[in-house]
Amino acid sequence: MSGADHPTVRGGLDPSAGLCATCTWVRRIVNDRGSVFLRCGFADRDPAFPRYPPLPVLACDAHRARPTGGDGEMCDRAP
Repeated sequence: MSGADHPTVRGGLDPSAGLCATCTWVRRIVNDRGSVFLRCGFADRDPAFPRYPPLPVLACDAHRARPTGGDGEMCDRAP
């Protein structure tokens, strides 16, 4: 399955990513071959956090939920 065909929830990421699917720190990286990776932006601030954590992430001290719009959809705003 290519990155363009990767299943997503409305306005967000695949829920099988765990907490990363709703986190403000996550960055979706798509390489030239279409593979999709989730990068933790918090790892830039604290090297104790992995840049590319194994998924699904079920517990994370840095998790910060992305705000939702009025319709319940996740907003794509940087932290």
